Amino acid sequence: MFKLNNRGQLVVPSVIILPSLVLFIYLLFETFVISREKIRHQFAVDSASFVELTQYSDFLNRTAYVNGAFVWRVFQEAFGQEVVSGEGKSNQSLNVFDALYENGAFPKGEGSGGAELDEEQVWKIRYNDAIRPGINDEDPEPGVQNLTLFTSQQREAHWLVDENVYQYKNIFNQLFQLLYQVQSAQAAVNKKITEKHDFFTKSYHLNTTEPARNAWRASRAIPNLEDDTKMHFLEINTIFYTCRRDGTRNMPGDCNTDQYTYYYPTSYVLQYDDPEQLFQMTTVDNKLLSKFAKGISILQRWDVPDNYFGIKFVREMHHDAVVHSKIQIAGGQIWPDPTPKYQVRLYP
Repeated sequence: MFKLNNRGQLVVPSVIILPSLVLFIYLLFETFVISREKIRHQFAVDSASFVELTQYSDFLNRTAYVNGAFVWRVFQEAFGQEVVSGEGKSNQSLNVFDALYENGAFPKGEGSGGAELDEEQVWKIRYNDAIRPGINDEDPEPGVQNLTLFTSQQREAHWLVDENVYQYKNIFNQLFQLLYQVQSAQAAVNKKITEKHDFFTKSYHLNTTEPARNAWRASRAIPNLEDDTKMHFLEINTIFYTCRRDGTRNMPGDCNTDQYTYYYPTSYVLQYDDPEQLFQMTTVDNKLLSKFAKGISILQRWDVPDNYFGIKFVREMHHDAVVHSKIQIAGGQIWPDPTPKYQVRLYP
């Protein structure tokens, strides 16, 4: 009986299956190459977005701090222990810190402003708007309001002589000039590092080795803060702290409301060197802050690598290959209730 040779039975199937298996494995490899490239660009754009927006959140937090907690703490350090004894019509002492706040000179919140603020979601730090109406609005106009550092009643009740008041006024000027210098420096640094979105483009370059200019178009989705940031000033000629009768030198005397237009006393100081205006606070347009809170969508185009089969995947997809990143800045407030709790969140 004739017997078949079993050794050749796998040859024909092998000729068909093995090339198909090799082709399948190679296709898997090509798919892996594309997936790896997409993951690399996705990580790069997420990282670049986070690094760039961190500069924004830092500036917003520093601005909120200067608007509220910092100025509160500075005035507390300067005047918190300053007490004027009751040597006038009142037999009670006057705390200079409390008097300045009540007269609208600076903002503060409840308590001492220490660790208890960390537990509050929103820091209720405001000016006394009973004295300065509108100062706590989202877009305040402090320059159109009069500001009295010490009222005539306080001067008479506690015998605040011109020398003392001038000293307090001078410190008041210096403190807000210091705050202006701090905020101006912060704004200059923020403009320098975010104007051309260098952190975004260079971070993308470091993670992909592609030219930084390739990320420039995507970075334009991130708005700049400069055009929507506004400093508010108080015109210095609306600040007055004394009223006096003709011939009155170092004593407050009796004052009437129609005499409040006297400028700084001339009895002791010949040259004042006062600034023309004093910085009060910085605001950022709420429409821009709302846009950041909702999230910024960033689309970054990337080039699909060539493959062995010469297939143009972009042509087959009928659109460019892009990776998407959505990033948010939220959690804080600039003005009113300046709360330096802005955080950057990256969404998948």
